[in-house]
Amino acid sequence: KDLADVQTKLVEDLCTAPFTAFSITTDFKDNTKYIMYFGTTEPYLTKDFYINGTDAQKESYFKYFKTVCEIAGENITDKQLEDFYNLEKALAEKKLNPEESNNIDKIYNIYTFGEIQSLFPSIDLEKVLESLGLKKEDKILVMDEGTVKEFAKLFADENLETLKTGAKLSILLNYGGALNTAFIDAANTFNQEFLGISGTYSDEELAAMSVANVMPDYIGELYAEKYFTEEAKQNVLKMVNDIVSVYKERINNLAWMSPETKEKAINKLDKMGIKIGYPDKWDTYLDSARINSKADGGSYFENILEIAKASVKYMSELQGTAPDRTKWAMYPYTVNACY
Repeated sequence: KDLADVQTKLVEDLCTAPFTAFSITTDFKDNTKYIMYFGTTEPYLTKDFYINGTDAQKESYFKYFKTVCEIAGENITDKQLEDFYNLEKALAEKKLNPEESNNIDKIYNIYTFGEIQSLFPSIDLEKVLESLGLKKEDKILVMDEGTVKEFAKLFADENLETLKTGAKLSILLNYGGALNTAFIDAANTFNQEFLGISGTYSDEELAAMSVANVMPDYIGELYAEKYFTEEAKQNVLKMVNDIVSVYKERINNLAWMSPETKEKAINKLDKMGIKIGYPDKWDTYLDSARINSKADGGSYFENILEIAKASVKYMSELQGTAPDRTKWAMYPYTVNACY
């Protein structure tokens, strides 16, 4: 129970929920609505690693965690690491396989708030909701039932020290890179050893990636202004509309397609949302974040935390609203294969 109370403080202070968390997502079976989502601690690495990983990979994983703790001035023993790894492995074994994670029948599991609370009797889940700025709902989506149920068993007094280890690692891995470049160097070394690769990003590349990750709409707007004019957007939009018109003409002229099927095909074309280059409106929820330069007494860590808090606030404000179908699933600078 004490550890659950610590998590509530971590959510309020650092927007970090190491054990249990709620969020808002589009309802997979009704995309005109948002639905509340519940998730728990998950293994850091892929399911395959915990089942088929090599001894060398496991060694590099342990070495990474030891290094991270050392940088932070935290002691971690081999036994603590082994216990944490075994907890992760138990979760991994119950986790959905990658091919199952896009199967709606596997990931659309609806629980009541009471059913979830009964899985975690020592956690005041209403307090968790409150710390995230969310209101209680009685239809909650659980995507990976196996992991959640297994973690519910493992969230027990006999695993207290291991859970504390997990909470410490969660904080360090979330925020270490915003405090000291040694954390970033440790992550690079781990990736090289674990994946058998070489090379690192330059400071300039890391800076560009970091800003794009935390302020994507703002960077997207600047990118679009520089590389894609309104005239170019209209030219491409006309091209797409011309292609759609040709599709309609060809569908109507098909001898082998029934009138009913033609009607459905034309309807599908008419309903297609065309998104070219950049959105008509940009997300501005970070306008409320207090971003201060070093000259103004700000720090990278404080700015990252401000952005995290603004993001959590934005997520909570989605509750009870309808999803905006004009929103984009990616950014103007994203290289993608969407169609």
